[in-house]
Amino acid sequence: MPALLDVVHLLIEKRRQQFALTGSSAREKTLFLKAYAETYLKEEILIEQLIRNLPPLRRFLEISAHQDTELISYSAIARDVLVDPKIISNYYSILEDTLLGFFLEPYHTSLRKRRKTAAKFYWFELGVHRA
Repeated sequence: MPALLDVVHLLIEKRRQQFALTGSSAREKTLFLKAYAETYLKEEILIEQLIRNLPPLRRFLEISAHQDTELISYSAIARDVLVDPKIISNYYSILEDTLLGFFLEPYHTSLRKRRKTAAKFYWFELGVHRA
């Protein structure tokens, strides 16, 4: 609901309140998800990309959706997107900052083995991932 997002944005700006807004349609209607992806991803993520002065990230979003729940290799994704691995790291940072996903760090009792294993990235909602 755009009107709700306007109120939330105003409260964030004026009162520094924090919100975590999520939502899902039980039926995951295609048109709803497409509209959400076009509106939120286009407006919020691309604006964030422009603020951070990063090259276009459309191809990255497609690849990151395919890599959902898999081990992340910045260099492999960078080769596919044709950018530097540091830019891929920044792209994932944008996804985290806009609450579209999160990293799950590897767990192992051995610190040495834990450092050798890459983290996995999870999109916050399956419908957004699919869209």
